[in-house]
Amino acid sequence: MDGADPDWATWYADWLVNLSPLADLLGAKPVRSELTCMLVSLDKRFTREIPAGAWEDSYAEQLVAYFSPAT
Repeated sequence: MDGADPDWATWYADWLVNLSPLADLLGAKPVRSELTCMLVSLDKRFTREIPAGAWEDSYAEQLVAYFSPAT
């Protein structure tokens, strides 16, 4: 194995929900399973489209937009 973890999104979603300041930024704690699904979807899109910039910035921007309450 080359170090790739096929279940990375589950681990990362758990970290984001329980250890990062994401809930404070969003004003609510996202559901981990929904966040996991979003991470997988974002990764597939990022891999397919290969946009300019870092994946971290792209995912963060899209996750905040998705999970932020509508005003």
